[in-house]
Amino acid sequence: MPWIWMKGRVMGQGGRKLMLGLTGSLGSGCTTLSEALARNGFRRVSISKLIKEKFSELHPGKMPTHESYGPDWRAELQDIGNDGRSGKFIAKGVATENHSAYWVDMALKGVDPQGDDVVIDGIRNCAEVEYLRDRYSQFWLIAVCADRAIRWSRLQKKE
Repeated sequence: MPWIWMKGRVMGQGGRKLMLGLTGSLGSGCTTLSEALARNGFRRVSISKLIKEKFSELHPGKMPTHESYGPDWRAELQDIGNDGRSGKFIAKGVATENHSAYWVDMALKGVDPQGDDVVIDGIRNCAEVEYLRDRYSQFWLIAVCADRAIRWSRLQKKE
């Protein structure tokens, strides 16, 4: 597997741990890749999971699915993600340096990037990438791509 070679090579540079960010279209395989990395020693964090948890908090008794919430469930998840990045969920009076990296910051709470190789599933914008690059010298962004027909087939199976 190419990532094992990359992991060993990068970790050999000063012993710093690796931080990977995954981005890709719906159904591209980011979650599958992050789960495979987790099975091989990476600490996995999921921005999508955090956003879905916030969805459940905002919509008690509802699931982020068409059946439970209705046809706008994906748009609602996107809105919640954007609301977090705009600072809507920051408590009044709490000083933060960068609202646009809210979800990344939340995902990394309790993670020791010096002790853990980390994979972040669900990077969605350039501000999150900049935030990570500014803080972690061994941050790598990986775009996961899949053919449109394959992605559509995967999404149909999920719903």
